[in-house]
Amino acid sequence: MTELILSGKAAKLLEEKALLARERNAVADRIFPEAVSPGTPAAFFRWLPLPFWSVDDMEIERRLQLQGVNVHCSGRFTVARPTRRFMRLAISSPGSIDELQRGLNIVKAFITDNSAEVPQRS
Repeated sequence: MTELILSGKAAKLLEEKALLARERNAVADRIFPEAVSPGTPAAFFRWLPLPFWSVDDMEIERRLQLQGVNVHCSGRFTVARPTRRFMRLAISSPGSIDELQRGLNIVKAFITDNSAEVPQRS
């Protein structure tokens, strides 16, 4: 690690990782403009607001996993009962931008296809 730092290779790797994250965030922004904006354009994950479904977080995760997409809903990250639910999209996990795009499109289609399960709020 010391050699990487002293040679400047560590800084170069961090720059490259940040550039890739920016590119992936741009893809996420195009597909999900409603996603919460990250604190930095080089964020490694995004929070996507979920509709008010009657389906619980674990079931959403299970259904998407059956389609080949692993996500985590916000219930995993809190102990309080939230007033709003989100899905955590790990945009740095897929092996390529094409794979990321495919996964995000599957999530988008899943949300659209399951919109009938969303009870109407007054």
